[in-house]
Amino acid sequence: MYTKSFLLLIFILSFVNTSVLARTFFYTASQSGSLSTTFQAGDTVVLRNGTWQNKSLTLRGNGTLAQPVVFMAETPGEVKFTGSSVLTIDGSYVIVSGIYFIGATTTTGSHIITFAKTSNICRLTDSAIKEYNPANQSLWTTSDKKWVSLNGTNNRVDHCYFEGKANIGTLLVVWLENGKSANHRIDSNHFYKRVALLGSDNKELNGQEILRIGDSNTSMTFANCIVENNFFEECNGEIETISNKSCGNIYRNNVFYKNNGMLTLRHGNDCEVYGNYFLGGNVAGSGGVRIVGENHSVYNNYFQDLTGSGYRTDVCLVNGKINSALDEYFQV
Repeated sequence: MYTKSFLLLIFILSFVNTSVLARTFFYTASQSGSLSTTFQAGDTVVLRNGTWQNKSLTLRGNGTLAQPVVFMAETPGEVKFTGSSVLTIDGSYVIVSGIYFIGATTTTGSHIITFAKTSNICRLTDSAIKEYNPANQSLWTTSDKKWVSLNGTNNRVDHCYFEGKANIGTLLVVWLENGKSANHRIDSNHFYKRVALLGSDNKELNGQEILRIGDSNTSMTFANCIVENNFFEECNGEIETISNKSCGNIYRNNVFYKNNGMLTLRHGNDCEVYGNYFLGGNVAGSGGVRIVGENHSVYNNYFQDLTGSGYRTDVCLVNGKINSALDEYFQV
């Protein structure tokens, strides 16, 4: 039978051992290296304030629920990524917070912030991307760039601010592997100000969504993502402010304000849309929910001052096609 003194000693040794393993590292914009080292549970990596120009960083760690690996700005908003800078988040239980991408970008890649395919239970929080568009405006209609690409499983993007995406390409995309549930959570973000790019026929170019979950090829996969408590404001890229292209997703308690677009269940089945506010502000083309596919539940939503008609009306149920192909329109 263990004595109280022995148990107390074990507790103290365990506490000391945990504390010893927790380390803090500091990096400045001028330091070389990509931070691609795999950091350990409990590690904190502090990015010093300043302009981080033309940086390609991989933030990788193997944390735990109790001791995540944290990559944080010294002061939120004062670590500014510019030029051709891009960021990859990888590992497990990794938290990235306080970073800021801003200004004209010269990056040649198609993604700004990427959650790697091997990422699991990682998080981007309290961060921002503002007007991070190609410096050459003639590329805006041809240079398809995603600001955030979510791969992996069980990841989260929350309490972030996104403003002024001007070039073609969905702002935030969830990429799926057929038959593999993603279980991501996208919550408490502010998506602001996107102006539609028009083609030679004076119609909106496709691919200007704010958020897309899946694509045609993976549309029968149960992604099981949750999109909640977000604010979509003046997001006027195209008819699909949100483009759902997978199954089992939940869209709840979001506010859509003065958007020339809709929450569109474009592909996939068994999604829920409830508790959302669609406040059109009498903006031309403002709409609510467009429904394609089977077994969706759309209930307890609020619609006000929407001016759209046809496909852009408050609630639109699309006829669909018999024996529809994956990239066509399934019947409701």
